[in-house]
Amino acid sequence: MKCPQWGCSVAKDRWPELCKTVESDDDLPVRDVGSWTEDKLWFWHRYVEITTAAMAKHQKWNGMVYVDMFAGPGVCKIRSSERRIPGSTIVAAQASKPFTKIIAVELDSENANALRMRLQTIAPDASVIVYQEDCNTVIDKIVNDLPAGALTLAFFDPEGLDFEFTTVETLVKGRAVDLLVLFADAYDIVRNVDLYVSQESSKLDRLLGTKEWRDEWGKINNRKSVVICDFFATQFESQLRDQLGYKEFRRKRINGPKGALYTLIFASKHQKGGEFWDKISKRDSGGQMEIPFNGDPL
Repeated sequence: MKCPQWGCSVAKDRWPELCKTVESDDDLPVRDVGSWTEDKLWFWHRYVEITTAAMAKHQKWNGMVYVDMFAGPGVCKIRSSERRIPGSTIVAAQASKPFTKIIAVELDSENANALRMRLQTIAPDASVIVYQEDCNTVIDKIVNDLPAGALTLAFFDPEGLDFEFTTVETLVKGRAVDLLVLFADAYDIVRNVDLYVSQESSKLDRLLGTKEWRDEWGKINNRKSVVICDFFATQFESQLRDQLGYKEFRRKRINGPKGALYTLIFASKHQKGGEFWDKISKRDSGGQMEIPFNGDPL
């Protein structure tokens, strides 16, 4: 399948090839994950592939940059099978059309060192910066590393509500940045929303970049988990749209054995970003057809 205008192809799936590069135990730390993590990384891998194929040499952009705000050690191990799969930064470093620059952030020192070592082995020619810092405090350094006029793909993959809207704003304002955000609704916001409401300045306020959600939240009587997830994802998307100029949004539910875990929110300032996402998300990593989800409550 090709997109004639942009020269992009989504026909070949390189995921098995990428997994082979990390299948051997290298005695470095790994991130212990559930099987659902592979779906998340597979979809992002597919978006990286289609976008770099179309845009890496496009005259509109002064190169392409990859930014990973919660990079981890570079390898994930699925608990149920002990199968090793590449983390998001390793995926980006092996894109079929290479990024001009890769910037990774990881707070844990052991994980950051493991990521550096793996990148040197797997992608020795890649231009990589690994910051062992909190993404919220290192953001000014990151934007100084971004070439003017570049197209950037940025991945926010936290374990909870661990980034702030001001961090996103600093990264994307005045720049072309496609975002994929792990929005920790089902396993964080649903469980802790009453706590966040009780706090004058909560992690949820900082994630959304506003306190205006509190008035709307007070009017909601149906507070089932599906309603909570949709409400806060919509609030986040509205902030991206109204404050930062994003136009294209897609959501994807990621489920575990006991139900919903979190929502992946894709956002782009350009229509083409949404079209690319639609192309790569028609099937899941197992080859099954995806059920469209455009933001309606579950």
